[in-house]
Amino acid sequence: MTWPRWMDLKQASKYANMSEPTMLKFVTAGKIVGNKRGGKWYIDSLSIDEFLSDDSEVNLVVDRIQRKLQYGRHGGPLVQERA
Repeated sequence: MTWPRWMDLKQASKYANMSEPTMLKFVTAGKIVGNKRGGKWYIDSLSIDEFLSDDSEVNLVVDRIQRKLQYGRHGGPLVQERA
């Protein structure tokens, strides 16, 4: 499948293999280029490629996700380890 240069939020999320809320967070944070027209987001696929190719940025995001999965939103462990 050939992907277009500009995609709506649903297409861009599928292209980048991430959820729509996560994609929107990166767009609104300025990490990925996107424009809102007529109430609909359009995201630049080249910007997605650049973002995903930046290992330091991706690793930072992966670390944050892993910490949330491990410790939950409140910083405490989700499962207590046995001694």
